[in-house]
Amino acid sequence: MKYNSIYIWESYLELVTKAIIDFIDMHSIDEPVVNAGDTFFIYAISESEFLIQAPDSFDNIYFSYLVNYVVYSKQGTRLKAKGLTKGDGNLHPDIKGKNLLFFIPDTDKEYDNVYIVTDDNLVYKNDFGGSTSVINADITFELPEIDDSSLKEPFSIAIPEENKIKNEGIIGAIKKLFRY
Repeated sequence: MKYNSIYIWESYLELVTKAIIDFIDMHSIDEPVVNAGDTFFIYAISESEFLIQAPDSFDNIYFSYLVNYVVYSKQGTRLKAKGLTKGDGNLHPDIKGKNLLFFIPDTDKEYDNVYIVTDDNLVYKNDFGGSTSVINADITFELPEIDDSSLKEPFSIAIPEENKIKNEGIIGAIKKLFRY
């Protein structure tokens, strides 16, 4: 798995794609998390497993928003997902430079947060109010076994150039491109 990747299991392509398009729509106007030129790639590992490659420009904060949104998308179905990235220090100085696995446990009822386990098995809870703290949890850093060389050609969602964004809005331009 590459950095800024999200592994999703027990789902289907239409739901994953819709979650990404809705995230782009929600975070492209008021909160410019996604920008013109950014591209999301969706790899089908199997009929029910997918790998999303988010833009390299995403820092840990934006990546946490994406993981949370994928899990709690507007579809009424809670997706199973975990995301890998490298700590940049934006969420907590002690995680800078570490491999991070972002996830939301099945027991979560707060919704506006994401949990992080480091490659040395320290667990943090990041709430979207700006607080990240170490918590006591029996969770280990474990990556899904994915052979990147076996991944087939991805489905890509590219954010159109700025002139199309101004005239049509990002989501309108994407829907035209993919007849979504």
